[in-house]
Amino acid sequence: MDKISGNQLNKLILIISLSFSYLISNNLPIGGFQGSFSIISPDAQSNAMGGVNIINDGNVYGAFNNPALLISKKITGGASLQNKSLDRYNQSMILNFKIPPKANGSIGYISSGVKDIIGRGYTGTITENFNWSNHHGFFSFGISPINKISIGFKLNIYFQHLIEEVKSTGLGIDFGILANPYDNIFLAFTVKNINGKSNWKINMNDGTIRDYNEYYPIIYSGAVSYNYLNQMKILLQTDHYNDINIGYIGRLNKLGIEYKLINFSLPLFLRAGYNSINSSCGFGIPVNKFFNINYALIIGGNNEQNSHIFTWDFKL
Repeated sequence: MDKISGNQLNKLILIISLSFSYLISNNLPIGGFQGSFSIISPDAQSNAMGGVNIINDGNVYGAFNNPALLISKKITGGASLQNKSLDRYNQSMILNFKIPPKANGSIGYISSGVKDIIGRGYTGTITENFNWSNHHGFFSFGISPINKISIGFKLNIYFQHLIEEVKSTGLGIDFGILANPYDNIFLAFTVKNINGKSNWKINMNDGTIRDYNEYYPIIYSGAVSYNYLNQMKILLQTDHYNDINIGYIGRLNKLGIEYKLINFSLPLFLRAGYNSINSSCGFGIPVNKFFNINYALIIGGNNEQNSHIFTWDFKL
């Protein structure tokens, strides 16, 4: 490891101080908005760094979060399993492939939901248990039209199911940009849920069908990543939420740190992150030069239990 000079140390302290000042300026978005399941990062790497997800260069799930994130390998992929609190779950898989000379394509699927929701009648008596399931398929394409800049688009397909009488289908488009103006600095910008909506069909007791649309909030995200001495990454991201009828409804700021241990035959990664909803930590361990295991622990707030996320990925 290179020795840290006094100027480098002062610069690092300044960056961390500004990062924490940035975090406390949150104006959290309202909860319970339609389509919230569609923006949850399925991978351990992003979750271990406070949910920073649109600028994680080299993450096999990068195309899900920002379609402009390209990977140089011919074929990469991953599978993720989230054991979450409050009977929630999230399972996913993704496959990325390089399209010569400077493009990537990705395809993936995510299944999430809540198990064993207790149903009650008008008098409060227990009736039956429900399972809420969300299914999200996506296709993305990214290309680097000029050196150090890439752009990408992503098509999302949604299906939600509660009980036999309540179902929905939906579509949405994401757009992303990634720039590398300096060797150790990356910038990213995304727009999610463009024209995103769900079409609900509810079979009523009188034999009619209630048919209506619910629109997803558009989410504008910006992020910056600073690579310090090629061993430590400091990442900042802000997400701005805008409802189609109300307008601006809040934002969420995130901080992530990744440290690479290079004292081994293959590097190990230690990660930590924070936002106003939760804090997190985790690690990445290479099994060999092709396969990696990533883990994230999300420390829940407001009496929420902790969640565990595992991701297995490969790069060929």
